[in-house]
Amino acid sequence: MIDQTEQADIPEHTDATTEQPGITEQPGTTAGTAEQMATASLASQYEGTPYGLNEEAAALDTRARHWMAEAGFEREMGTSMLSQIHRYEQSRAGMPPLTENDAQLAMRTSAATLRHLWGEDNFSEHMDLARGLVQNIEAKRPGFTEYLANSGLWNDPLFVSSLVFQAKRLLEAKGGQQ
Repeated sequence: MIDQTEQADIPEHTDATTEQPGITEQPGTTAGTAEQMATASLASQYEGTPYGLNEEAAALDTRARHWMAEAGFEREMGTSMLSQIHRYEQSRAGMPPLTENDAQLAMRTSAATLRHLWGEDNFSEHMDLARGLVQNIEAKRPGFTEYLANSGLWNDPLFVSSLVFQAKRLLEAKGGQQ
């Protein structure tokens, strides 16, 4: 449900990164910092990597594990999110990219589903929580925002609801402060 006006609020990452197993080195940083190594360790806790992944899918799996770790997903929820990503990717495999009209329809359908689920009064607040979590993940592990926008997964009500659930969980852990 990221449209052109909403995308402007999410900073794009244009720096190149150097991928190493479990560690991403960004310009001006040293690979293997304690924080990066801890994230790599957390990323390995999620279960369910499908066997027989091609190189591109395996790379997405690795990135997604790091995104879930950066978001602080517990093992079960992170595994569920990874499963959602894998199922979504499998359902879109071999299909042409969505047309602009199809993407708009998916966005409206998802928004209607989430409004029904959360209620009109809570929709904006919940979407802000999801966007905030996405921005936090993006700040630490660039590529999440681009993936969500390009894949269309941002229009999946279950995935967005899971992001909101996690954002609320993290907010409660901080004592309700953003």
